[in-house]
Amino acid sequence: TACTEWLVTSPAGISDLSSRLPVRSSAVSLHIPLHRFVAFFASQMCRYSSESGSLEAILGVQDPQGFIRLLLDHPLRIQVVLAQIRAGVWRRNGETMLRRGWFYRSSYFYDLGLDLDLFLLQCAAVLLPPDELFMTLVDRFELASFLGFAPPTPPP
Repeated sequence: TACTEWLVTSPAGISDLSSRLPVRSSAVSLHIPLHRFVAFFASQMCRYSSESGSLEAILGVQDPQGFIRLLLDHPLRIQVVLAQIRAGVWRRNGETMLRRGWFYRSSYFYDLGLDLDLFLLQCAAVLLPPDELFMTLVDRFELASFLGFAPPTPPP
């Protein structure tokens, strides 16, 4: 499908998790309309469909695990940035990042953003093997050295 082709060919949809840059040193956008459209469509199909179908049937994808791997990164990156904002990592940018985090979690944007991003993360939790999902979370939140999975790295 066109969505899968875009995710595979776009620089934003690199399929190899190890080649992705850390969130702290790469651009992150709170606005990911394609991901949210897919999440909205899938959630509405799950909610209102009279048939109980799998994600493969709902989205028409051959490899639901591969597809959700491609969709997982951007909502997860947003959650990492929000955690960094709450931890004060972006404090040097003044109030701007604090306001972006507040806006993303506000009731105005909740149905358009946070809710759909969490739905995609829940789909990933259901479709992906637990070990893979856990290691993806550890990698994205850069917790490997903190949890003792990797040797400590000096701060940049």
